[in-house]
Amino acid sequence: MMARAINLGATTIGFWGVDMAAGEEYEMQRAGIHFLTYTARQRGIEVGTPAESDLFTPRFRYGVDEWTHGYRKLRARRQELEHRQREAEALARQHADAAHFLRGALDDLKYMGDTWADKADHTGPMLAPRIHQPVDKPAGK
Repeated sequence: MMARAINLGATTIGFWGVDMAAGEEYEMQRAGIHFLTYTARQRGIEVGTPAESDLFTPRFRYGVDEWTHGYRKLRARRQELEHRQREAEALARQHADAAHFLRGALDDLKYMGDTWADKADHTGPMLAPRIHQPVDKPAGK
């Protein structure tokens, strides 16, 4: 839309509600907006955003920002959250393993109950009567 506005001869372009702050989702589009803004300004077109917008706020400056108090605080908070995330994921794996174990134990218990429960009086199959009795052979033959 911005490129079209530039080509149609707009004199002012404004952005409201377009921060493109989500790094993974808008990282490449944000650079495109910056390039088109540069192009628009070269043509004398005014480009603006509300004061609250961070669309034109510069990203981290390597070698400069890493020594600021704010950056150190952000880095420490990130490390804390990453540590807590690893702990939570490990705990979730432990709980999942315990749930799998209990599911197996319940299946085993069901099998035992279905197969063996309340069979205290069961003594096994009765002996079947012999149909063929062995015949003694006459002596001497």
